Amino acid sequence: MSKIWNFKGYVIDEGLKPHDANYKSDYYQYFFIVKRDSKHIFKYCIWLKKSIIEADEGMKQEMRTTGHKINQRLYELATARVKEKIVNREFTNKLLIVDDEDGETEVNLDEMKKKIR
Repeated sequence: MSKIWNFKGYVIDEGLKPHDANYKSDYYQYFFIVKRDSKHIFKYCIWLKKSIIEADEGMKQEMRTTGHKINQRLYELATARVKEKIVNREFTNKLLIVDDEDGETEVNLDEMKKKIR
């Protein structure tokens, strides 16, 4: 299920990543695809390690209550980052990886040497 909203003339389509060749089952994968006039401009993705959620009862309860597949803090962070990228016209594809080893790491998808699997 996706949610569509507008910001400064751009259309943002957000939701869970569909299961495809790049799907990682040990992460919740949430995306924001930004378009203008039906043209793809950039995407911002969040991968949240499922083990983090399983270890945090408060986060699990919050996600059940809100219906989000990522917790509210990460959702607000990603939404703000998408808006900031639009305002600054920074149209690079980014991935925010949240895991229990490295914490939060943002990477440029366009500069990755290979697809993350």
